[in-house]
Amino acid sequence: MAIGGSSKRTRHTVYFVIGILTSHRGHGVGTHLFKHLEKWAVQHNIRRLELTVAQTNEAGMRLYRKMNFEIEGKIVIHSL
Repeated sequence: MAIGGSSKRTRHTVYFVIGILTSHRGHGVGTHLFKHLEKWAVQHNIRRLELTVAQTNEAGMRLYRKMNFEIEGKIVIHSL
């Protein structure tokens, strides 16, 4: 799923959600998916891809680092 910005300031940005089944990890599925995502983004004049990942998701963190994503910030949650 991808959600794009609608205002002029965020029109070039897409926030996306990705999930890869445990049984399919380590087989290049994520890398292949990200390469297609990057091609799609270029075709649609998207210059910024954003996602959120839990720090405990080590497989996801490895994939995102491999695909040159950078950590921009951390969300602090207070549960009641």
